[in-house]
Amino acid sequence: MSLLRALLFVAVLAASVFAQASNDNPNGKTLYVSDPHCNSYQCRVNWRQGQDVFVNWINAPRGKLDIQLAPESDQSLPTYTLASNIGAVHGKATCNNAGTGKRCGRWDGKVPADVRPGEYSIVVKSLSSNAVGYTDVIRVRVAKKDQRRRLPEQLDDDVEA
Repeated sequence: MSLLRALLFVAVLAASVFAQASNDNPNGKTLYVSDPHCNSYQCRVNWRQGQDVFVNWINAPRGKLDIQLAPESDQSLPTYTLASNIGAVHGKATCNNAGTGKRCGRWDGKVPADVRPGEYSIVVKSLSSNAVGYTDVIRVRVAKKDQRRRLPEQLDDDVEA
């Protein structure tokens, strides 16, 4: 019985590691959001209200996309539309396909000044297929008064996008 339990534990552990690794790998994904991101499991990307940010995706589907800032777990927070009905290869001159050779896109913009502080995820949705891509957790914080004169990487020691 304990051998069966040990095998089950190993199988569950291997499946969870594979699931995490495949989530961080753009190969085979219909739509993979590569930025913003952080470099460790269950980390947070820090954004501030009004900050200049960008979203990058790989394996862009045909057609148009919507980009949203959706609540991660607190469903009392609203969903914010950052971009609506943009081309799937929007920003193709500046996007990064991570060496995959796949079609990519990029949106550059600002965190809405009125976004409520909290934890969100970027959701990139194809309007012509069922393709959806997500990011790591984005922690949105209140803008600092002097932030508009500082570069994002100077805000603090956390991972800034």
